[in-house]
Formats: sequence, structure tokens, C-alpha cells
Amino acid sequence: MAREARIEPTEDGLVAVGEEGWFVLNARDGRWRIWEGVGTRLSFEGDIDFAQLGFNLLALAPGEPIGMYHREVDQEDFLVVAGEAVLIVEGVERPLRAWDFVHCPPGTAHMIVGAGDRPCAVIAVGAREHRGDPG
Repeated sequence: MAREARIEPTEDGLVAVGEEGWFVLNARDGRWRIWEGVGTRLSFEGDIDFAQLGFNLLALAPGEPIGMYHREVDQEDFLVVAGEAVLIVEGVERPLRAWDFVHCPPGTAHMIVGAGDRPCAVIAVGAREHRGDPG
């Protein structure tokens, strides 16, 4: 039977600690971190990375990218939950708005950049089947 993980406070918010277990964490209370130039993000993973799936919530200011234009060995998916963004995928730009979903199969070059006149919120999910495998 799976055990419940402990939730503890940090300077930046609440985080799950210890061995992997189930937990409930309100995003407002989680450990948000500002990554200069690439948004403010909340990783729900805590001290121990999830083995199968990375899950992050990001807030991007207009013009702010999620990271670098890149390809992943495993699939990544994104859901814009508020605001506007621009997707750059395989060299093509596409506007995104709230509730647009982006699926990037393994090997798909992609990037998301905040757009519009206010920050956007994006849920980013990535598989980890080949974690550490350069492909």
C-alpha cells in the first residue's frame, strides 16, 4: 500500500519530502521558483523526482520563453490554462490561447514563449522513459 508523503515548508513554499508517496498540494502553497528569463515555475516533485512523469506549472511574462528551443528523447505535452503564448515547433510559429493543448512526440523541436499583455500559465508534462539517455 502506498504511503502518504510528508509536506514541509521551505523558504519558497510547501514541498513533498522523503520517499516517494502520494500527496495533495495546492499549487498556491507550493514551492514556486523564479528562473531568471525563463519564467516562474512550480515543480510538484519536491525532493524526489517522479520516476515516470515530470509535471510543472509555469507562469511566463510576455516575451519570456519556457527555456531553450530543444528536442526531448521522450514526449512532452503542454496545456495553456490562462493568457496567451506562441508555440515554435519544428520552425513554425503558432499562437496559443487558454485551453490550447500541445503534444510533442519524442524528437520534436519546440519552445513556448509568453505573449499578449499579461502573463500566461502553462502546465508542462514530460515522460521520463529514457531519463538520462542522450537518445
